[in-house]
Amino acid sequence: MIYQIKKNKKAFTLIEILVSISIVSFVILATTSIFRSTMNSQKKLVMDSAVLNDINYFLKLATDNIRNSEISDGSICGIAADKFFDVQANFIAFIKDGQCHYFEAIDDDGVMRLVMYTDSKGENYITSKKTNITSFNFEVEDFIEFGQPLVTISIKATPVDEPENDVQTQTSVSIDYYE
Repeated sequence: MIYQIKKNKKAFTLIEILVSISIVSFVILATTSIFRSTMNSQKKLVMDSAVLNDINYFLKLATDNIRNSEISDGSICGIAADKFFDVQANFIAFIKDGQCHYFEAIDDDGVMRLVMYTDSKGENYITSKKTNITSFNFEVEDFIEFGQPLVTISIKATPVDEPENDVQTQTSVSIDYYE
């Protein structure tokens, strides 16, 4: 039997296959790079969102409590008479419902976290372990002869995993005090 080879058969050459594979590889690499970049951006946004949630929760809690502060008679909490607050670095004390209340930034295994406590220091953390408070300040104007007492709270925080991404916020709270 004699076999005849047909020369008209159409097929891809080795060079065409290699060029096609190269083009597909470049497209896949570009797509992967875009996907990786998108995922990194999403991860940063999620971390920033967690920090913002922690800070917003603290600010709501602080605002609700500080707004109802009482004037001191000088006998409790170390607050001078006719004042509303005792403010130190990373710390504020005030009287509410006849009890001492405190907000403070404390170190929890290398992560600065915000806590709230009454009378004795506890571990009532307001912020999560994923949020590091890098700056926490209070500015107080409680000279009642000049008007309503005012507390300005400034916070700067970063995600623990991304310390170069910082979130800063500031708010002022006027106290419900009338003579």
